[in-house]
Amino acid sequence: MKQPIEYPERMKLIRQTLNLKQAELAKELNIAPATLSEWESGKYKPDFETIRLLSEKYNISLYYLIHGLGDMFLDPVVKDIMVSDRTHVNKEAFSEFLYYFVNSAVMQYYIMTKYQLISKEEWNNIHTEIKQKKEKKEETGPRTQKSKQKKALT
Repeated sequence: MKQPIEYPERMKLIRQTLNLKQAELAKELNIAPATLSEWESGKYKPDFETIRLLSEKYNISLYYLIHGLGDMFLDPVVKDIMVSDRTHVNKEAFSEFLYYFVNSAVMQYYIMTKYQLISKEEWNNIHTEIKQKKEKKEETGPRTQKSKQKKALT
């Protein structure tokens, strides 16, 4: 198993990967350049709001930021399902993602090794919702759905 990258090195590596100087990144995060320097030296750590801002602004994995493990940048598929706005989860996209997650061992392995996104309770709730949608779809069948679509067009 890979050893996590220590926080000071992680902050510096992120900044260098983004090809930014300390002053530039500090300005983007609305902090003093000296504060960023103290993070990179290991004297202090940023608060969670700054970590969230860094993640959101540069598509950096929160798991990587906090633990130093996994990929630095979020997979675009994961980013698309995370949040539709600043306060609400995009449930439709997340449900679709979980449908494919449930039905693909490869997807399960990939996600579970890269990210720890949901708690067991959330998983059970969403899994139940997906199951209900699937059962409802099976009840109506494809022919019934097509006839409904034709009626809607007329």
